[in-house]
Amino acid sequence: MSIFLGILIIMNILMTNDDGIMAEGLIQLAAELSKQHKIYVAAPNGQYSGSAHAITFFNALTFSQVDYPNDIVAYAINGTPVDCVKFGLEIIFKHIDIDLVISGINDVLNIGTDVFYSGTVNAAIEGTVCGKKSLAVSTICKDEDYSFPAKFVAENLDKLVSFSSNSVTVNINIPSNKKGNNKGTAVAELGLRHYDDAYTLISKPDEQPRYVLTGTPVSEVDSDKDHDVALSDKGYITITPLTLFTTDFEVLEKMKNEGFEF
Repeated sequence: MSIFLGILIIMNILMTNDDGIMAEGLIQLAAELSKQHKIYVAAPNGQYSGSAHAITFFNALTFSQVDYPNDIVAYAINGTPVDCVKFGLEIIFKHIDIDLVISGINDVLNIGTDVFYSGTVNAAIEGTVCGKKSLAVSTICKDEDYSFPAKFVAENLDKLVSFSSNSVTVNINIPSNKKGNNKGTAVAELGLRHYDDAYTLISKPDEQPRYVLTGTPVSEVDSDKDHDVALSDKGYITITPLTLFTTDFEVLEKMKNEGFEF
């Protein structure tokens, strides 16, 4: 439960990611937020990027406590990011009244249609499904310095949280982990992220064929559209509200008027 201390609202925040509990993005954001809030971590014990909204049904989940900075209570779970949020809320920290779920900071962006594949974003979406205000945070970081993205989230936390609800997850993408490389902020709709995907054969001639998916994003810099993909490629921090209710109501009404044979 949130505690009012003067004008400061201290929240109980459950944090997770999809890169594993020892990923620097998660550790540094947790440490930064712990200066003003109570932080609880439930994160995968390994790499789960691209796991989307996968959840574990047929294997037993286990968890173990790990050391974290600032005496943050943290547990590693042998499950997906979505498992971590659900299991964290319902089992590990069930005695805590969690106010907010934050997933990240991821070390690559999760913009446009990447959100459908992202373990980071879907962990936050699971927080929304569970009735908690939720944020997903991503940046491009190659040197493990998440100080600016962490401070950006901390300094804007109240505003970001205010736009989350029981049906809306707020997705934040910071193009560069260095403040000076970002042009500013932009509230933007979700765009379509294109890749030059390729399946690369990695097996030897005498082995069963094995392929890995590779590819890089196709730049949208010249686009005049104002969605998150184009604005991110231009250097803007994008903030996008994602809704659980993805029904296309215009098409829904057309379908109702069409009628179907039975």
